[in-house]
Amino acid sequence: MQKSPLHQIKVLWTLTLEEKNTLLIATFFLLVASGLTLYYPMITGEIIDLIKSPQLSPDQIKQRSALISQKVLFLISLFVVMGVATAFRA
Repeated sequence: MQKSPLHQIKVLWTLTLEEKNTLLIATFFLLVASGLTLYYPMITGEIIDLIKSPQLSPDQIKQRSALISQKVLFLISLFVVMGVATAFRA
């Protein structure tokens, strides 16, 4: 005999409550990974903008190179954090 949709929702809700902590942790890491996935194209665009800048003096080139290096290291750290968050949500 087919159970009513309301009964099926109640059963699903009961199972959800039993795994509440696990689901909350997984949801948190899902949000972190998703947010970082949206953030790294913006950082990549900033790096490209810095690279495509007009002719600069030698001092400006050094400053620009340092800024590019910082952004690249930040981008690498984002990938690491995103990987860890993706692993923990699984």
